[in-house]
Amino acid sequence: IACYNDQCLLLCSDSLVVEEPEFGETRYHSFRKLYPLGSHAAVVSAGAKVGIDLSIRLGELVAYRGLYDVEAIFPLAQGYLNQEYGRYVEEGRDWFDSHPDAYRRLYLVVAGYTFRDPARPFRLHLLGSESLQLPFELLPVASLLTMPRRLAFEMKLAAALARGSPSDLADLCLSYLRQLGDKEPDRVGAPYYAATITRAGFQWHPGAGPG
Repeated sequence: IACYNDQCLLLCSDSLVVEEPEFGETRYHSFRKLYPLGSHAAVVSAGAKVGIDLSIRLGELVAYRGLYDVEAIFPLAQGYLNQEYGRYVEEGRDWFDSHPDAYRRLYLVVAGYTFRDPARPFRLHLLGSESLQLPFELLPVASLLTMPRRLAFEMKLAAALARGSPSDLADLCLSYLRQLGDKEPDRVGAPYYAATITRAGFQWHPGAGPG
């Protein structure tokens, strides 16, 4: 889940990763999918697990470059993700060719605060690749996003954005993820993570972050 209003930008995610081996039973793992990028931005992935590895390494690159404004981070992120995902796809080309039913979707949200535009400080960028497509497609997105799309919740979240504080919005989204986890444990799983980004920077929501 990703959304913003005039107070903050909010990112939320579950941590379930499903492994479907060629032989044997389906396995369920827990990996964090949400990572800060410097002090005022973050990345969250959905789809193939390689997105988690790319997010971690992108965070390290942003820290090395000393970047903090999302409008400086996003061009770097876009180029880096295209390059590294391209390398991953090429290295696994033979495997993908011999496994036509293998999962081939990856989405990454790069979002954060920009000091360059005080009238519109929050930015939400969605990159998507289906069927190993490269470069990533920059997909249109408004002020809120759920993946996969959950229109009923999006309507509820849109109403809350008009009046909700950062803490209230995080609580709403986390409550929704927990409900989904109870109903669809093979698709959504704990622990759940939420972080807000404001002019003051990135902050994990209490009780919903690492450690």
